Amino acid sequence: MDKIAHCLIDSKDVLGENPLWCPQESALYWIDVARPTLHRLEPAGGRYEKWDLGKPVGSFVKRARGGFLMAYRAGLALLDAPDASPRPLNVPGLELGEARFNDGKCDRQGRFWVGTMDRNVKQPIGRLFRLDADLSLHEIDHDITISNGPCFSPDDRWFYFNDSPRRVTYRYEFDAGAGMARNRQVFIDWQSLDGRPDGATVDAEGGLWVAEVHGHRVVRFLPDGRIDRWIEVPAERPTSVCFGGPDLRTLFITSSTLGLSDDALAGLPQSGGLFAADAGVAGLPERPFAG
Repeated sequence: MDKIAHCLIDSKDVLGENPLWCPQESALYWIDVARPTLHRLEPAGGRYEKWDLGKPVGSFVKRARGGFLMAYRAGLALLDAPDASPRPLNVPGLELGEARFNDGKCDRQGRFWVGTMDRNVKQPIGRLFRLDADLSLHEIDHDITISNGPCFSPDDRWFYFNDSPRRVTYRYEFDAGAGMARNRQVFIDWQSLDGRPDGATVDAEGGLWVAEVHGHRVVRFLPDGRIDRWIEVPAERPTSVCFGGPDLRTLFITSSTLGLSDDALAGLPQSGGLFAADAGVAGLPERPFAG
């Protein structure tokens, strides 16, 4: 163990997710999926704001044209500002059935990669999609229970993806030009670890950082799959991670209180908060959606 994360905002999120650093604003955004809320923090000055989103969001990204692309549970929409009304997108071929949107992230070409999951958290009916700037939707993979942690190696050779209930981190061969991820393989089998994988990101050296739900930590894996280091989080359920700050060396960590008992909350009272730690390595800037 190298570090212990500290709580920046005791936001008491039921299901904090999707931390996203915006360098133009020097601000961090994240959501509470369950409540549902959009948070914004300027760490340098301490300015903190939040907005009621009205309906649950699985994930979101910034848009190159301004505003946000939102993956609501039942569909995609544009949000021009945090307090604006969403503008639903008519995406040809999008049929979710009994699934809903969950975690998502843009690749370095500005395409949005987003997964779905079973609303009842039981069956592997989830799929992985790529949404291009022209709003064309492409199915990449299927047979997923809960999609989490999509991210790309610095050299665009690999695409990483977690199926949380299966306790598996997958690695795909990534073709950035074609926008394809192929040959899914088990990269990390979490059966020997305490928790299960949730949100993830990569650093500039190729390390894969994964939030370990019920493991009280964020773990860094080397490109060969070995654990290199970890950051302890004083929360039962760390959920997702991103790099930010002026030098992209701060690791921001969201967390959840979902399903925790009163005793568990008493033991870890900052669960559901936003945490941060010096990662000891720089991250990579996240790209906005090109559409």
